[in-house]
Amino acid sequence: MPQWTREQVDAQIDKAFKTRLEGNEAFKTGDMTLALKKYHEVLFSLKGLDGQLSSIYGPSQAAPITEVTDEEAEAIASTKPADDPDSKQAAVKSALLNTYLNSAAVYIKQERWQRALDAATAAKKYDEDNAKALFREGQARIGLGEINTGKRILEDLQVKNGPDAAITAALQKLEADEKKREQAKNAQFRGMFNRKNGSDQPAKDKPAEETAAAAKASAPAAAGETAASEVKEDDTKADSSKEGVETEPSKEAAEPSKAA
Repeated sequence: MPQWTREQVDAQIDKAFKTRLEGNEAFKTGDMTLALKKYHEVLFSLKGLDGQLSSIYGPSQAAPITEVTDEEAEAIASTKPADDPDSKQAAVKSALLNTYLNSAAVYIKQERWQRALDAATAAKKYDEDNAKALFREGQARIGLGEINTGKRILEDLQVKNGPDAAITAALQKLEADEKKREQAKNAQFRGMFNRKNGSDQPAKDKPAEETAAAAKASAPAAAGETAASEVKEDDTKADSSKEGVETEPSKEAAEPSKAA
């Protein structure tokens, strides 16, 4: 990469900061496509500037970067000389951290879980204990099916940082989703069990079926007993109609000696 002048580096940084703010505005209005486009431009502009900053301003002695708001970044820049390498590098790293965090948030809204995980992981390179980066990593891992890992990250965050509405909501949603999955799994298992036993109906309906089958099976026996008692044919027809069986005299009823 050719050596940049101080003016070129400063112009690149200023342009990237402006673009990031445009991305934030798009995010707030719900235009995720535009927000991502702006964030990609920021990353393309700022990644790799560390070397340029060091060569122009000298090595930085700044403490590890932490997340700051746009207003805080402007305040830092205004309280230090314009050519202070610590101020420049801190501002650049802060912009990169925030851009990765916001990119992860966009990907989560789009349910692009692997992209969200990649962005959250990149943010942690600038601040490994950043709560937002860890939170979004947890969300992304849950979305990828790494339920236990994601849940543990969220629970650890809650223990470390205290109650948080967003974390609580995410854990509650996870619990509700797990219940739905368990119910669906149980319903599928019951369906497989019923099919294995020759019925597609739920097991709770079985007693009624068995009762009807038993009643049907007992009908011939009742007819045999009626024939054996030598009742009159008309009486047999009357009794048969009451029992719900055939009213035509059966061959067995006409010939009791053969039925015996």
